[in-house]
This record gives sequence, C-alpha cells and structure tokens, in this order.
Amino acid sequence: MIKKSVLFFVYVGLIFEVLALSHVSASEPMSAIDWLAEKINDPPDFYTLSNEKLEDFEKVGNGIKINQLPGISKNSIGIFGGTRLGLPYSIWSNESETLIASKVEKIPVSRLFYLNRFLKRILLVEADPPITDQDSEYSGRDFLRARLLKLITMGALDDAEALIETSQPSSDPALVDIWTDIAFLTRRLDGFCNMVLQSHNVQVLPSHRIICLARSGDWNAAALALATYSSIGEINDTLEPLLINYLDHEAELKVERKKSCELRTPALLYLCEISGIRTPDHELSVKFLYSNLGRTNSLRKRIAASERFVQSGAMDPYTLFSTYKIKQPSASGGIWERARIIQELDKNFNIQESNQTILLQSLSLAVSEFTNRNLLTQFTEVYGQKIREHFKTETTSTRFNEMLVGLILLSGENLDGWALDSIKSSKINSAIYLATEKIGWIVDEGKRNETLIAYLNSRKEDQLTLLEKIVLEASVGKFPDSRKSADDIKIALSEQRIGLVLLEALSHISYGENADLLELQVGLTSLVRLGLLEEFKFIATEILITDYFRNSVDYY
Repeated sequence: MIKKSVLFFVYVGLIFEVLALSHVSASEPMSAIDWLAEKINDPPDFYTLSNEKLEDFEKVGNGIKINQLPGISKNSIGIFGGTRLGLPYSIWSNESETLIASKVEKIPVSRLFYLNRFLKRILLVEADPPITDQDSEYSGRDFLRARLLKLITMGALDDAEALIETSQPSSDPALVDIWTDIAFLTRRLDGFCNMVLQSHNVQVLPSHRIICLARSGDWNAAALALATYSSIGEINDTLEPLLINYLDHEAELKVERKKSCELRTPALLYLCEISGIRTPDHELSVKFLYSNLGRTNSLRKRIAASERFVQSGAMDPYTLFSTYKIKQPSASGGIWERARIIQELDKNFNIQESNQTILLQSLSLAVSEFTNRNLLTQFTEVYGQKIREHFKTETTSTRFNEMLVGLILLSGENLDGWALDSIKSSKINSAIYLATEKIGWIVDEGKRNETLIAYLNSRKEDQLTLLEKIVLEASVGKFPDSRKSADDIKIALSEQRIGLVLLEALSHISYGENADLLELQVGLTSLVRLGLLEEFKFIATEILITDYFRNSVDYY
C-alpha cells in the first residue's frame, strides 16, 4: 500500500507538471491554472512579508493624499488599576517607554515567592502610559511588549494571554510575534489561526500559516502551501520534514534533533512533539511546560510542572497542593515523597484527637522537604492559617516553637500571644520584630526609630547576622553607604520617578538576595522609601525566615 506521504509528493508533483504545461500555448485564454502558474513563483504579499519596519509614507494619487497615522500607545493597557497596589495611575507617565521597558527586561525571576507575585501584579497594572519614543521599533508598544515577555518568561501565560487579548493583537503587527508564542505555548491556537487565515496583511512565518491551514481542515491548501514555500526557499531543509510529519502523521520522516528541535522556539517544539521528539523537561524553561499541566498528562508530569510554575509565581500554590492529593503515590522519592508528606500531614490535621508529637513530626518533614525544593513560602500560603489555628499554645520543645512561629510569620498570619511570649532569644526575633512593630522611613537617616533602638538594645551585636542588620536598616529607610546604585535611586526619588525606583528596587532585591547583600539593602530600602511597607514586610520576612530554615533544615 502506497503511503499517504508518497501520495502527497505525487500530488504536488502533478500540480507543478500541470502548471508547466499550461504555458505551452500563449494564444489560449488565461485559465485559473495559468494564473496560478504565474503566481506560484510570485506569491501574494502576505506570504513573503519582510521584517523591515513600516516607514511613514505620503502618497498622492487621483488627488488623494495619504498619510500614515502615528502609532497609538498601548502601554497603558492592564488588567486592574494600580490603586489596588497603592500605586498612582501616573506611575509611568514621566518615563520613556524604552527606558522602563529595558528595566522590566532586566528584572530576573527570583526565588522569593512574594517578590515574584508582586512583580506579576505590577506587570498587569493599568496606568497612564509612559512617554512614547517615536524612534523605537515598537513605538507605543515597547512597555507593553516588555511586560508580556516577562510574564511569558515567568510562565504566567494565562495572564499574558489576557493582557494581549485586551490589546487587540489581530490588528497590531507589533504584537503578532508575541501572540504567536503565547498561542503555541498554551496550545490555544484557534484565535491566532483565525487571525492568520482571515487577514492577508498579517506577518507570520510560512510554517505558522501551514499549521493554521491544516488545523482549519483544509489539508490540500496546507499541502500546496508547503510545496509552494519549499519551491521558493521559504522552508528550510530542517523544518520541512517537521511540517510533513505534521500534515501526515504516517510519514514518520526522520528529524535531526540538534538542527531543529534544540532551537527551543514555541512553534518548533510544538512541531517536534508532533514528530515524537520531546526535549527532557528539566532542560526546558518553565514557559515550555505549560502543556504538561493538562489533565491528559500523567500525574507525575502535572506535579513536576506545577512545582516549576508555583516557584516562579505564575501559579496559585493551592493548585499545586491540591494536585499532590489527587491519588496515592505510585512510587517513592522526589515528587511522590512530597505527595505522600502532604497526604499524611492532612490526615494528621484532620484527626480530632491527633497526637501533637506525631503532627509536629509530620510538619517537620514537610518543612524539610519544601525548604529543599524552594517551596516553603508557598507551603505556608496554603497551611499557615491551619497551623495558627491548630496550635493555640506553645509546645514543650523550643525547636518546635521556633518552627511554628517561623511558619506562621512566613504565611503572613498574625502571631498569637503564646508565640510572642515563647520566643525570647530566637534566631527569628528580627522577623518577629518586623511583623509586629511599626516600621517606616525616618526622614533623618542618622536617626533610628525608637522601637528599633529598643530592639537592638535587647540583642547583643554579635547575635545579629549581616542579613538581619541589612534588613533592619532597610526598615527605617537607610541606604548602604558608598553605593552608586543607592545614589542613583536617591536622585530618582527626589525627582518623584516612582515607577523607575520601583522597577530598580525589584531588580536589586532579586540580584542581591542571591549574591550581594548591600544591593539587597538598596532594593528593600527603596520599597520603604516608596511607602510600600506591606510589600516590604512580606518580602523581608520571607528573606529572613527562609534563610533561617535553610540553615536549620537538617535539624528539622
């Protein structure tokens, strides 16, 4: 039996043979075949659009003067107003769109859950647009594009999709490339493909048009498009077999992975999966794992992907911890160990007359496991309230008391009296201080808040780690000495450039938390100076408490 793939090439070959024969007689009237023969090497413009920037133009014809309208800024588009975060609508209005776009681009995804969550919310804020840069390739879109790309990097694809749909990408060539990536990453291609097939002026790659034709059910048009593009050199040799396999699953043409599937672009990885070539998940950034979240995947894949998305701040932690409980673990170690720990912990919480010692031991296992996986903050987000409500009094163990207080603090829950009274000289006293005392910027940097002075007097200097000192100084708005980054932010603050300072603060915290504690202080102090005290408390507490548990994890 002749394979469908062979028939495909026979079909295409016959088309080209007919096209060639149609030119034998020039005297005959032009038929549809003749027209196609002329156009086959000169396809419509929408097939071969260049990547050149559209220039302003002025044409005069038949007495009509045509001018291209200047681009309208879409940089203000958002999902919710900045007032929800305590930010004014004018937060970006006195900044250049290219400047703040570059600042967004440079913010790394942090290992701090609260910082990532705050960043994601900022990226979704609706506010007055920044100053449009007419010389920019994406004038009026630069800031929006930077926000979308950062959301994609974080794996927040649902948020990115909602944001770009608000911007009407089908009518905006400056956003089509990002919409393309979102569509292929989420596998939600219907809206994108409708736009591709309905608009002859949209710029997409030939491979994208072929995929959309095939998805619409027009196999013949997709096959002819593939043959046409191949004949004019628009489809390279590495991409062609992937597209043939996409159109004909029985073709099973070999694909050299190093030349194509390792390029790591959304559309190419999509085609590679169709050809049965998968890149190991651990080699992929979080954005490429979105399809693993679907219910048709194995539970192991779903949990592994969910952990990555929760770490980056893209997913609600409740989703992950619900997934752990779907069914009994089918193996041991790794993912299954975390699933087993959560199921056991839930069982111990739900027993009315539960043995406190057994519950604390179960909780200790969870702390150790999720600290090692950088998921402790997310764990407390889900279990913090339950821990606070379950333990109304202190335990007989200082170790367990410190653990419970640390978890409650990390979750953002209020501390009960027993918690405050039971910890007298703990390593987490600084976090307790930040959570319970009034903090804020003291105008005179040399003057310390009275409550801070009292707290410092209650502890010996050698009891404070460098990290604690930095966080405590930041709580009263003190920048580190002799830091150019601090001087630059002071100038920006004096000029009321709130948006710029905010983006710089997030960058400094993210970089500093991993490498440079003085840069961390610059970032935290900037939040205090901006009056974002709640955000400061959450982030600073996470820094202190997770540091405590990382250094004590073997103990638990």
